[in-house]
Amino acid sequence: MSINTLSGFDVERSVLDDWESLIYLICWFATIGICREKADRRSLEELEDLEVRQWRRGSAKEVSKVKVKHLSELKDFGYYILDYFHSDNDIETLQDLTEDLYKALFQNPYLRKDTRCDGSRYKGTIPVRIRGEEKKSDPFKERLTKKSEIAAALLETMTQAWKDSMSTIRNQRKPSP
Repeated sequence: MSINTLSGFDVERSVLDDWESLIYLICWFATIGICREKADRRSLEELEDLEVRQWRRGSAKEVSKVKVKHLSELKDFGYYILDYFHSDNDIETLQDLTEDLYKALFQNPYLRKDTRCDGSRYKGTIPVRIRGEEKKSDPFKERLTKKSEIAAALLETMTQAWKDSMSTIRNQRKPSP
């Protein structure tokens, strides 16, 4: 479930919440392991100490706070979640896809409005104080104003990942000379 939905923020639920939920599904399954053989997957006991497990514990507010922490910045997302994806073959492809979806949703260039060096108004899920503005900006309200553009960027990311995976599959099927 998205942070917005879990938190009960006064922000309209949108397609962006669904995209965010997709990121969580990918993370969960990639951490367990998307293996053909069930025996190769991580057990629930093995998952016990991993941060991703906290996404299923506690109240909605508690889970929301954990997700805000894990997704506060790309480096935190990598440290808490992506680095613990199951060490299955081709897991880097899923890590790259998840990272790209994260960037499109939480660090989208359509939200660049200030004069920071990198031009990015948000670094993830944390409201940021912007000089000259009384109130901290809410990243969830802000991204809602650009939901069409962000959703299009997310779809483009998924489409490119699909094309790349199809190309990889085709190359694997080619007979060796």
